[in-house]
Amino acid sequence: MSVGTLLDQSSRVVAALYPFQLIEERYKIIPEPVQRKIIYYAFPRQLKEILIYSNYFNDEEKEWRGELWEVSKVLQVGFLLSGRVTSGGSGSGEDVRIHFDRCKITSISCTCTSSPSHPPPTTPSKKTTPTLDKLIFWCDHVVALAIFRIQHPQKIELRVPISETLQTLTRPQLQKLVQYLLHSHPSVLPSTQNLADKLLSNKNEINSIHGAPDITAGASTGDENSWAFNEQNMAELIKDNVYDEGRLEGVVGGLFKKIHTMTYNSDTNAPRILTLLTQTILENKPPHRTSLWDQIHTLWQITVMSPTKTIPQRDALYTKLLTQFTSSPNIPLDENHTPLLKKCLTLLKTDYSKKTSDLKLNTLRLQSLNCYHGYQKQTSQLALKIYKITKKLENYELDYDLAKIVYNVLQRENLDLAGEFGLLTLAQNRQIPNSLYLQEKWLKNEELFIQNLKTPPSVTIEKYISLFLSKTYTPNILPLYNFAKFLYKNNPTSQCFKLAVKYLKLIPPTSFITTQLENQQVNLTLLLINTSKLSKKDLDTILATLSTNIKSISCLFRIAQESSRLEETNANLLNFSFNLGLHVLKSTLKFNHRKRWDIVRWVMNSSLICGWIQVLYLLTNWGDYFTPNEAVGTLAREFLTRGTSLRLNLNFAQQQSLGEAARQVGLGGMRVDPGNCSLNALTICESDPVSFETAYQIILEAAKQQNLLNCQQIFTIARYMEHRGYPLRAYKLAAIAIGHLHIPFNQETHSSISDIHWTCTLAQSLGDTELSNLLPVIISNIKCASVLSEILKRAAMEPPRKCHRNTNSTCKIYARLKLLVEATINSYVTTIHNRLAHISPRHYADFIEYLGKAKECFLFAPEGLGQFRNVVQGIKREYKGKKKLVVLVGERFG
Repeated sequence: MSVGTLLDQSSRVVAALYPFQLIEERYKIIPEPVQRKIIYYAFPRQLKEILIYSNYFNDEEKEWRGELWEVSKVLQVGFLLSGRVTSGGSGSGEDVRIHFDRCKITSISCTCTSSPSHPPPTTPSKKTTPTLDKLIFWCDHVVALAIFRIQHPQKIELRVPISETLQTLTRPQLQKLVQYLLHSHPSVLPSTQNLADKLLSNKNEINSIHGAPDITAGASTGDENSWAFNEQNMAELIKDNVYDEGRLEGVVGGLFKKIHTMTYNSDTNAPRILTLLTQTILENKPPHRTSLWDQIHTLWQITVMSPTKTIPQRDALYTKLLTQFTSSPNIPLDENHTPLLKKCLTLLKTDYSKKTSDLKLNTLRLQSLNCYHGYQKQTSQLALKIYKITKKLENYELDYDLAKIVYNVLQRENLDLAGEFGLLTLAQNRQIPNSLYLQEKWLKNEELFIQNLKTPPSVTIEKYISLFLSKTYTPNILPLYNFAKFLYKNNPTSQCFKLAVKYLKLIPPTSFITTQLENQQVNLTLLLINTSKLSKKDLDTILATLSTNIKSISCLFRIAQESSRLEETNANLLNFSFNLGLHVLKSTLKFNHRKRWDIVRWVMNSSLICGWIQVLYLLTNWGDYFTPNEAVGTLAREFLTRGTSLRLNLNFAQQQSLGEAARQVGLGGMRVDPGNCSLNALTICESDPVSFETAYQIILEAAKQQNLLNCQQIFTIARYMEHRGYPLRAYKLAAIAIGHLHIPFNQETHSSISDIHWTCTLAQSLGDTELSNLLPVIISNIKCASVLSEILKRAAMEPPRKCHRNTNSTCKIYARLKLLVEATINSYVTTIHNRLAHISPRHYADFIEYLGKAKECFLFAPEGLGQFRNVVQGIKREYKGKKKLVVLVGERFG
């Protein structure tokens, strides 16, 4: 590659650093070839600089395709580039003008801005995340012309500034130029005449000014040299999307990328855009978004600590802006409840020329230096200084995002030093942040830091293991599970195992057990288990550590499940997972954990995988791990099935032992919880008469105590007994249940009525003795006339009207069921008077029907008909004021 002439080299430097006016003021005469060279090199030289201000830079799906654009009529006059840009296949084009100065495009104009190339749709469309298109940066026509100028400078006509050309024209030529210009552009005639009038007036100030404006002459001395962009449209776009989280994140995310890129290039627009972004968000009071403000805060830290920040006026401007921002009521607070950007004010006042051993200040300075191009030597020196500071500190808290920058810089210089710094940083005591967002941020940044960390040599790891083992960790610190996993995975020695177990004991408060942290616990533990599968001693150490320290049931259960799948034929792993499952079972025994049922099923299945000994252990020691209902209804019943014997390949003696153990579980469960265990226990014990009788006696004793079994449970067990062929046992239980009941006069829909009728039928089937013994119990506890009436009819086994015609039959029934007949009649009499006390005309018809049913029961007594008539006469006499009722009673019953 040719170095170029001295004129080329000097023109490059001058064009990039000095405004053209300053050059003209310094040298009265500038040869035209020199002017042409300066103008030539004053245009931006790199394609990426143009793309930064286009909408192609941060969009991975978009790529600049020059063949889609046709550029023509390109002319460069001084520091003004113009041309016509046409889209491929389109007949029309857009006129573009670009002003540039010192290798930056300072202003742009394109005719497309008055008629957008993307007109609004004619039909409503769904919202889409906006991009940083030409409304903020440059349209495609401007980009096409600028790229054409960079790639094909030899195809462009180059002219010196128009003022230089005008100086070479004679008076007639100047007159002709103006007249031809007016002929071509008549619209400028009024402006031309106005200027002519001013020039002809000696009193007009225009005649006292030296020279005239030249739009092609470049910037003046003192003009700010910055790239062009549309601040107003940027503010409007942020404002329009400030309350739509998805759209705002898309806009701001693109801006953050632009700002970082501009910062790297020392582009002065980076702080301008950051200021505009901060100001717009604060003014429009959006919902609080912590991650967004984190990035804004970081960018302000980089900006105020910029190595290019040498202008005092700029410091004053930043101070003014940050003071304004921190006083806003909409600024979020940091973890210390101070305005988020207040720390940036302190950083702004810091003198970086003075040496300091402040770790945080040095890392922030490194962060800023690392974001700018051309400061590699300074960043390397500062990173080494930070490494030396950390070596002297016993404990330090350095944000992982800052530590990552230090590590990456050190890695370029010395991989061993970078490895040591990474290990020291990960091993620090870090207090758990207060907010959930900060906690999750810490964990995420730690994972990213470790992913970025290259494995240090084993010598380096061994060098620090003893230090880490002796280090004391205070409570409430951020766990070091990922660090332990990183160390042990890359250096699986006994010392690293001890360190990993030590870190496994660092359990944060329950409020900090997030899903992310639980995954870290599980992954570390599984790594330790898998590498220790041949060492029963190490597995016991891990089991003891888990059982003592980890309180998260879901975490322990996951470890138990996943460890059993590491190697399904390894007896050590199977026993480990089974024992851990037992610990989980025992830990959840006293409270209702949402995964309790899954844990029970898994432990049972695990015991079947482990073998006969573990199954027998569960049956023998069920009280330590299972509730009575779980033990009897699930454990004993399922282990007693034929499938269990076949799966375990049990011999006859083992099957007998299994059956006996299951029956003992059933009996034991019944004694503790007869209400939930009795039916399952009876089923389990049915094959053994002695056990079955024992179970029945336990139920019988429990039934006599009302607090152990309720009536419904006793009836259910009694029906089961009858179904299995034990009617007398069923009758005894049912009689006890009725003895616990109380059905008042007005409760005709009691839930146990069907059970009472079933009991009476059962008693009749057993004989008169059983029925006679049952009737006093019924009469004592049941006062409802309709219930007693139904029992009476079933016990009589004949309709009352037929009995009335046959006096002998009636007398026999009455003699057999005298107590029941009298109790029923008395209940009806009481109920009739209770109903009459609150009766209304709309209930008269129902009352007459009720009297009819009562009469049927009165007929079971030898003198029953006379008793009923007395009741009727009493109604007529006592309620004669209710004439309609009396008439209805008389019509029906005389």
